Amino acid sequence: SEGPAKVQRFQVHARKAVLGMKFSPEDNRKIPPLRYEWVAQLAKDFPNVAFVLNGGINSIPEIQHLIGKDGLYPQIRGVMSGRATAKNPWHWAMVDKELYGDEAAQPNLSRRQVL
Repeated sequence: SEGPAKVQRFQVHARKAVLGMKFSPEDNRKIPPLRYEWVAQLAKDFPNVAFVLNGGINSIPEIQHLIGKDGLYPQIRGVMSGRATAKNPWHWAMVDKELYGDEAAQPNLSRRQVL
């Protein structure tokens, strides 16, 4: 029989939530500082596991600055973007082209069609 399955990927939110009545959920998205360096350290400490950064990602240039080949944290293998993607889907329609140079990913859709 095979051994137990091994976790190969973690999505890590880089902000420590303050629980209780001190902060509202909205405050927790803004006030505690983002700690991208904590996620980067996990990636260094566990190189056989893929770590994906979550929290505060608002643009494609920000992703390039954080985890691109010349970024601050190249050991992080991906990002998650939730609210920013939902707020501006057209901006994110070009993510594959911008991050990976995938010309085929260029949408032939108008902004109206994407929305």
